[in-house]
Parts: sequence; C-alpha cells; structure tokens
Amino acid sequence: MRSVVLLFLLATAALSAKTGVQDQILALLQTGTKAHDAIDSVFELLNDLVESNEEAQFAADEKNRTDEEIGQATISKFTQVKSLNQKLSNDALSNRQHFEQELRDTKTYLAWNEARQEEIQRKSDSLLEN
Repeated sequence: MRSVVLLFLLATAALSAKTGVQDQILALLQTGTKAHDAIDSVFELLNDLVESNEEAQFAADEKNRTDEEIGQATISKFTQVKSLNQKLSNDALSNRQHFEQELRDTKTYLAWNEARQEEIQRKSDSLLEN
C-alpha cells in the first residue's frame, strides 16, 4: 500500500511541470513517510507491550500452578497429620475407657472382697463363741 502511494506520488511529481507543485508533492511524500514511520513505531511499541504482557501472564500462570501444587502437597501432609492425631486421640480415649472400666471392676472386687472378709471374720467369731 505504501509503495503504491509512493509510486503514484512520484509519477505525479514527474508529470508535473511546475517546480512549486513538485516541491509540495515531495513535502507531502516526506510528511506521509514520517507519519507512516510514526505509526509503525506505535504499532511496534504496542506489539512489544502485548508480548511483554503475554510473558508476564505466562510467568504468573506458571507461578500460580507451582503455588497450587505446593499448597495441595501441604494440605495433603496436614491431612495426614490430622488423621494420625485423630487416630492417636481415639486410641488414647479407648485405652482410658478400658482402664476406667478395669478400675471400677477392681474397686467392685475390692469391696466384695472386704465384705467377704468381714463375713468370714463374723462367722469365725461366731464359731469361736460357740
């Protein structure tokens, strides 16, 4: 497109007989070229910004993926610790209940044994009196 416009303007300049018109056409060509160069620079800058943004987005996505993996691993480890602590707590509670039941049984047996000894002593005293 640019080269077609340039050829057209050059052809017009060559056909023009007047020096003033040629100077105006050349000035117009230079202005158009400078404007086109400025537009190209702006597009190049915008493309650089887009590439920079895409690179930053890729880096952020990669960091996010890595952070998620680390987070999932940490959650998994804490879940294992929680499960182990829960099992230990349940085992300790069961063990305590078992010992409390044995303590009650032992106290009951001691009370029965003391009552039995008192009964034996009473019978022994009764036999000695007779």
